[in-house]
Amino acid sequence: MTADLEAIAREAGIPAELPLSLAACRGGEAAQFASGAWPDGRPVTPTDLFYAGSLTKQLTGAAIALLAREGRIDVDMPLRRILGDLPAWADRVTVRDLLHHAGGLPPAGVLERALGQRHWTNDYVMAALRAPELPFATPRVSYSYSNAGYVCLARVIERITGMSFAGFIEANLIEPLAIEEMHVLSEGEIPAYPQVAMMGPVLPLSTGDGGLWTTASAFVSWLDRQNRDALGIAYLAEQPGKLADGETIAYGWGVGIRSFGGQAMFIHGGGWQGAYAKAIRSPSLGLSVAGFAADGSADRIVAVTDALFGRLAAGSAQETTP
Repeated sequence: MTADLEAIAREAGIPAELPLSLAACRGGEAAQFASGAWPDGRPVTPTDLFYAGSLTKQLTGAAIALLAREGRIDVDMPLRRILGDLPAWADRVTVRDLLHHAGGLPPAGVLERALGQRHWTNDYVMAALRAPELPFATPRVSYSYSNAGYVCLARVIERITGMSFAGFIEANLIEPLAIEEMHVLSEGEIPAYPQVAMMGPVLPLSTGDGGLWTTASAFVSWLDRQNRDALGIAYLAEQPGKLADGETIAYGWGVGIRSFGGQAMFIHGGGWQGAYAKAIRSPSLGLSVAGFAADGSADRIVAVTDALFGRLAAGSAQETTP
């Protein structure tokens, strides 16, 4: 399978010098591939951590699912009952709304464009959400992808558990699943990984919507464990949302819901300047793929992960055909 990873990376037009890390797992067999060089000239290795961006959202969704399963949170509770320091708009928005991006919060890009030279942090987002002039849409009327909503969910987890977001994720998701080479930023932590030098002067330091640094193989291990429902939360996290008119939202708790050859497929992407990632998994196919690149465009990492998933899925079909 390693040869597949390298061949598809080159077929997708990813330059040999671009920092890249790919991993896949099919039927318990795992493979990984890394190429390129960091700005200091050091070759990229499979143990180098990359920024996962919005792939973090599925860990946030999983954390909420654990709390819901244990009866520690009612996801249909108004957000303001948990985060009482938010304005009146939070009386109309539930935790479930935020999970499915149906809360009417400012869509991705709105608050980000107002950053200036500040880093993207939880404190910045929460302060911006208290601004009286900030426009909010009516909840449950439409799907509108919002990073700010998942920052709110990180604060919800902290308020409910009394732990930091990073501490809860590591103690309840990463460690129990025995996943190594994953690190969730503590609030305000400045990462010191080689990719940071390629991400510009304004950094993504938030948690909930992001904050995860990982190797490709570690993230594929996470995906594989979700395929096998190791946490026992698939019945929550993999369910689509619904708008007030009954329309289905093709987004679960931190994962996009799609299909491949009639089988359920769960996807997500993430990005920042100099950092793009994509992950795909299918429980019925027993297949997981993750790719990370220090790239200026999402197109190439999307192309390589999609092609890799398609090729491995086709191989799985051939192996099971009598």
